[in-house]
Amino acid sequence: MPDGLNKITLVGVVNTVPEMRYTANGNAMTTFRVAVNRSYMVEDERRTATERYNVVSWGRQAEELGQKLEQGHLVFVEGRLASRSWDGPDGQKRYATDIVTFVVLDLGAVPGFAAGPTDEADDGFGETGGMDAQNLPEGYNRVQLIGNLGRDPEMRYTANGSPVSSFSLAVNRSYSDEGERKEETEWTRIVAFDRQGETAGQYLHKGSKIYVEGRLTTRGWDGQDGQRRYTTEVVVSRFLFLDSRQGGGAPYSGSGGDIDLDDIPFEG
Repeated sequence: MPDGLNKITLVGVVNTVPEMRYTANGNAMTTFRVAVNRSYMVEDERRTATERYNVVSWGRQAEELGQKLEQGHLVFVEGRLASRSWDGPDGQKRYATDIVTFVVLDLGAVPGFAAGPTDEADDGFGETGGMDAQNLPEGYNRVQLIGNLGRDPEMRYTANGSPVSSFSLAVNRSYSDEGERKEETEWTRIVAFDRQGETAGQYLHKGSKIYVEGRLTTRGWDGQDGQRRYTTEVVVSRFLFLDSRQGGGAPYSGSGGDIDLDDIPFEG
């Protein structure tokens, strides 16, 4: 199966001190979090949100970042989305989405940046990320994917009647591991609002091939067991049909930013 497209571009502030370590086979690995500020409008009210993303670098790049990159610096990050899972202390399966880097550019210290205490138990999520969000510059958050739907879209409605469609997108990737050619499929949750949500619900189906452009976001809710749950998803700004029978790439665009994510009527 041909490769898809899996690309994310961020501009944000390094939220944690970069941590470098080596794997069992000697590969350097550096991890840190990037906080991205975003302003948007909801019913003529301007709001600000700050989200954090887990970033992972490997090899020579990881060694350079581990030695030079500092908390509080503005960075440009280009990479791909990668999911992982583990068993939590309560025995429940936990999931996270990392950004595996292609390019990282250190853009220098942010004037007036003030780091606060970070809650190490929050799994890397939260509204401000342990920082004074007022000191963060406006960030940049763009995801580009080409893949196939893993299931038919599920369309529901928010409390104010806005349609919301959600579906999973499978993106294929081939790579070389010690001279051996391997393939893997990365699954990403996609959410489309308003006219795009209606279009997705009406015309997309399991197996449809599409191009998706949007922003990465993480939201949380309290499960029936009282535990806090999180999901990471791409909020669509535009998508294209890539199946010839569906219109040869007709675009469906929209901001996707006038909906409060707390209004989404489903858990994950």
